Amino acid sequence: MTLRSHTIIFAALAACTLAAAPAMAPAEEGGMIRIPDLTAVDETAPASGNIDVVAGEMDLPSAAAARMQFHRPANGPVPVAVEAREPILSPLLSPMPILPGQTRLRLQGEFPEAEFTLFLPQGTPRGQLVLDHESGVDVLPDRSSMEVFVNDVSVGTFPLGKSSGDAPDSLAVPSNVWLPGANRVRIALSQVHRIYCGPEAAFDLWTDLDLATSGALIDERPMISGSADFVAAVASDAVAGRAIELRDPGGIAEGVAATLDIAAYRLGRMVGGHTLRYAESSGWPVVAAPAEDDAPASAEDTTDEVEAAPEGPSHARITLIHRGALAIDDGRPDMEFRRAGDGAEVLVLRLDPQSSNQHVDAALGVAFDELMAHAREEAPGLSPTSGLSVGAGTLMRPGGPVRLSDLGMQTIRTSSHYFHRSQVFTLPRDWLILTAQKAVLHLDYAYARKLPNEAKLLIKVNGETVRLLPLVDEGGVLIEQFPVKFAANLLREGPNLLQFEALIPGAPSDFACPENAFPKLEIRGSTTLAVPASPRMRVPDLRGATAALRAGNLDLASSGAADLSMADRLSLVTALGMPSEGAAHLTVLSADALPRLPMGDYSFSPLALRDVLTKSPIVELPPPAYDARIGEVPDDSPFIGPVAGSEPPRTARLAGLFGQAVGTVAANVAAVQARLLPDADADADAWLDAQRGQAILLQLDVARPDRLWLVLGPRTDFAHVAARLAAGRRSIAGPNGQMAVLGHDDTWRSWADSRRMPELRERLTLANFRQVAGNYASWRPLYFTAALFGVALVFAALALRLVVLTRRPD
Repeated sequence: MTLRSHTIIFAALAACTLAAAPAMAPAEEGGMIRIPDLTAVDETAPASGNIDVVAGEMDLPSAAAARMQFHRPANGPVPVAVEAREPILSPLLSPMPILPGQTRLRLQGEFPEAEFTLFLPQGTPRGQLVLDHESGVDVLPDRSSMEVFVNDVSVGTFPLGKSSGDAPDSLAVPSNVWLPGANRVRIALSQVHRIYCGPEAAFDLWTDLDLATSGALIDERPMISGSADFVAAVASDAVAGRAIELRDPGGIAEGVAATLDIAAYRLGRMVGGHTLRYAESSGWPVVAAPAEDDAPASAEDTTDEVEAAPEGPSHARITLIHRGALAIDDGRPDMEFRRAGDGAEVLVLRLDPQSSNQHVDAALGVAFDELMAHAREEAPGLSPTSGLSVGAGTLMRPGGPVRLSDLGMQTIRTSSHYFHRSQVFTLPRDWLILTAQKAVLHLDYAYARKLPNEAKLLIKVNGETVRLLPLVDEGGVLIEQFPVKFAANLLREGPNLLQFEALIPGAPSDFACPENAFPKLEIRGSTTLAVPASPRMRVPDLRGATAALRAGNLDLASSGAADLSMADRLSLVTALGMPSEGAAHLTVLSADALPRLPMGDYSFSPLALRDVLTKSPIVELPPPAYDARIGEVPDDSPFIGPVAGSEPPRTARLAGLFGQAVGTVAANVAAVQARLLPDADADADAWLDAQRGQAILLQLDVARPDRLWLVLGPRTDFAHVAARLAAGRRSIAGPNGQMAVLGHDDTWRSWADSRRMPELRERLTLANFRQVAGNYASWRPLYFTAALFGVALVFAALALRLVVLTRRPD
């Protein structure tokens, strides 16, 4: 026989031998490996039949496989536990900061819009777009609708008016509209009030969109995984609140922390405003062998010989393999995307804890950058901004006019009776103006003819109204470069907020709005904003320090918790950014460790801080009804004239007038004293007495403004506070001053020490002397006045001495 015939016969004998052999199980006593499958088990198959494993490798590290020893069970094959996995819902990702557990986004008003990013697997995805929404009772269903755009293509319209418990809407999106990787989804609502029309009615119109149950339902995926598949799974876990599994059977995570930081940071930027969480597992779940032959393992038999996976089956997983541990790893890529046997999308990283792994770091950057770059080429304007997102596009250079379109605000045309649009712009961290200099907004706008006389446009800066423009008389005409001046000292370094708010009454207001809605107001992107330049100065406070806070510079020794696990570290990298040199230092304390808090420049009692964290929240109760006030006459009493017995005697009236005058004088003296000699400790005590919260952030040492202290309440999770810190530093509502309390409503409330002096961060020259002196004079006007008065006295004394010396005797 030929060599080929020998080969065929040998292969046939080997196949017969393998077919007759029983299934293999691990050698450990009573244990077996759980081998999940992408598809559900066919219940019609014979019980003793073989189970086909889908084409797709499990993310089983070779080193772990080599350590496993198998034995042959005594009686028959061992049943294999198979887990079916539901189709993945790739969710809508909002650019707004969203905390874990928050899944509902409210769209309020007559014509609200929202933009999202949605990641799909590679190839030609097929599936439905599911939208789970609920509207308020004031929304008129017959005339209210939702239109959906995918990559700027309208794909369908839904009626509004669903209530809680109703089934979500779904529509089939043409396959040529979807893109592999990132897609842009825009939702535009048209909401009409059942009864009224106008700004007040618009406040009552709302629709909630559940981001956790809305998105693209992926029921078919390509056999070969890629970066788009992995990011889609990460997005699904982020919105659903599931932790991404970090599987590290070789225990090398600590040695490759720098590479994991890069991966976590990149993924955090891909999922918009959502916060990613991670959970560690050291291996593969092992379940106990059945007590009887052919009896499947039950839930009670499950053991934790290897650490179990995090809560719920995560759709995304990062698996670490020690590169070079075994010869079979040679020739495999050090970074690859794979689909595991249980259907999870896996980023496999083969790393060496003894080397820098820079080539893997570069490969991670290229994979995710190419994913976003390809999507932007196919769908321009992919990165959605609500006007509240802080990013590179919102940076503004002072000293000259900047178009709003360059900051992310394009031309806006609205038909709403109530319109509100906010736009963030970010000034340099060393920008400071305390003087009366003016910033100028040159507004290009137009409004419709014959609007009601009460129609008006409010322009606000950081929440303060700087101009009210009536929308009358000049309707139908474009008004160009209308100057709106406002005080530059309303602005601060970092994020600032420019707001447009229009209120247009309904005509009539006591009926539902007419169907022929027409554009009422247009604000053009050619509008310019000019902010004066300033010398490089800043007042040290929490705002700048939290902006420089990173995940790697934390001290948790006194927080009551153990050292950060790798999963916690990656969660913090997502929230705060990658570790870097020069970052601010944060020390975390528990309330019990307050005696170890160095008070720095302050001497108020740390017990005041403890009371803020331990006392019950202050609940504002409505005033009691007049019937409940025994013996008290209400202010709006129907009695005419003085009530009997209410007229005080003449002496008491005189004493009251004298006491009132004395009190007024004392208050004025106290105000002057507070300006000249401020008592920061008394002010801090008084402010803390009115606060209740779950955490306190402090900047106590003026000599070390980059050193921060965070005191946690008894039941406060540090990861939650870190997420609120990350969200706060991207808005004007973040912590500032020297103390900030995170309230029970997750809002920061801040206190500033008026003694903190501005710092000059450049050389004092003749060119900047005037502005520098003006900032110091505005910081302490009384000090500046006293200094000028002292200088005047010195020169007056010199002049008088000169007159005396030059006087001639008669």
